[in-house]
Amino acid sequence: MRVRSIAWVAGAALAVTGLAACGEDSGSSDGSELVIGEVAELTGAAEAVGGPQHNAIKLAVDEINAAGGIRIGDKKVRIKLRTEDTKSDPTVGVTAVQKLLTKDGVHYLVGSLSGAVASAYLPVIKDRKDIIDIVVGAANPGLNENISVYRPRADAFQSVDAEVTLALETAGELGTDNIAVLSDKKLQSNAVAVPKIVDAIKAAGKTVVGPVDFEMGATQFSSQIAALKRAGNKVALFQGYGTDLMTFVKQARAQGYDGTVVAASGATADQVKQADVSADALKNVFDIGTAFPADLVALKLNAEAAQKFADAYEKEFGAPPGYTSASAYGGVHILAAALEKAGTTTDYAKVREALDDLTVADVPELAEKVVPQEGDRIFKDHQAYFSLVLRAWDGAAWTTVKAIG
Repeated sequence: MRVRSIAWVAGAALAVTGLAACGEDSGSSDGSELVIGEVAELTGAAEAVGGPQHNAIKLAVDEINAAGGIRIGDKKVRIKLRTEDTKSDPTVGVTAVQKLLTKDGVHYLVGSLSGAVASAYLPVIKDRKDIIDIVVGAANPGLNENISVYRPRADAFQSVDAEVTLALETAGELGTDNIAVLSDKKLQSNAVAVPKIVDAIKAAGKTVVGPVDFEMGATQFSSQIAALKRAGNKVALFQGYGTDLMTFVKQARAQGYDGTVVAASGATADQVKQADVSADALKNVFDIGTAFPADLVALKLNAEAAQKFADAYEKEFGAPPGYTSASAYGGVHILAAALEKAGTTTDYAKVREALDDLTVADVPELAEKVVPQEGDRIFKDHQAYFSLVLRAWDGAAWTTVKAIG
């Protein structure tokens, strides 16, 4: 059994040393293989999400290879996966991508959880017509505007409207005039999403507390909590990862802040348990985002494919999929379907045309609810769109309140 997603940190140094040195191979040695480079956040600040994302990519590759590989014309080509750990660091990420392109001769990339890492290496690939980068994690608006980048993952803007709407509705019900915005200043997507949030709140006639900054992996939120309490704040928008949300909520409740918290963090039950956050502390905490497989099963949206993926993932790794795992799994299968449709691995313009024309029906393995674009296509301008969900903690798990979009 491979490393479990909830225990990714254990043994990470040993595991990543091996990956960085020689990559993680899946494929034959007879020349009938395609090298795909994975840009992975296996260690560092984003590892809690990066580990499960890597697991899902590996699962998809293993499934494709177990079926003989990707059919290109009259032959099948197996995938050799080369994984490079960025350590959640932009500088390391640039070096990792350069290594994949030069030493490993990669023309296809998949992964990229960290928006800061993706933005850092983008200048290396953005004008390369012989590179195709399937970004399955980073949510920075605008990444998909480059010829080399396709994103089968919701960008930050897709949840902003829903977050602001819920915050404004809650503020109206509570009769409060201000809404706080807490922002992870290391999360690259916030550079664009937070100003949009602030403008929307102000346009609705409310006062904005903040943005109140924090850093990914913060262990103390005392100063941020004090700022909210001084303002008499009752509604806060939290723009950061689930691990940080749990730290904030636990400390905020302990320090007397009892306001409603609206987030788009992808928080998991494991993160709640690891932070030891009580059910009482999580009252009036809501999370909006791309649906997990369990959400889709509960809502009966693409339920069969979602359950099949979740079962395969848990059987292999001993834990439920992470926040970006379904997007990562789908991203590999999307690339494989486009290569099959194009009938080539070396005519990159033809592969891009296949990606542009790919329909939801062309990729039955998709474990998320993709909102089809014109002609049932997956992508519009290299960006995919997804049904979102509103979740709340029921004392034992995150439960689906409703679908959004």
